[in-house]
Amino acid sequence: MQDLATRRVDGEFAELICADDQWLRDTFDALIAASYGPPPARPGPPAPPRTPPSWPSGRPLHTWCQKRTPDGVPLVKPPRIRRGRAPPSPT
Repeated sequence: MQDLATRRVDGEFAELICADDQWLRDTFDALIAASYGPPPARPGPPAPPRTPPSWPSGRPLHTWCQKRTPDGVPLVKPPRIRRGRAPPSPT
């Protein structure tokens, strides 16, 4: 338990420290800089936007895309996607 004189001295000390706002800020900043070092540098410029890869010229994505009519319609239909059978239903 603190006695009355100790509380009074602590209060006066706190008032003395808080009386000068600029000194308090400078001291706080110095303590933080000594403890943690300088603040990190700002990040650099943002990365350029990513673009999807382009296909090599003259090479179609699928073989069924190769032959087309003069108006651009494929001569061969694209392959159908085959799906697996569903499991039997419980009866």
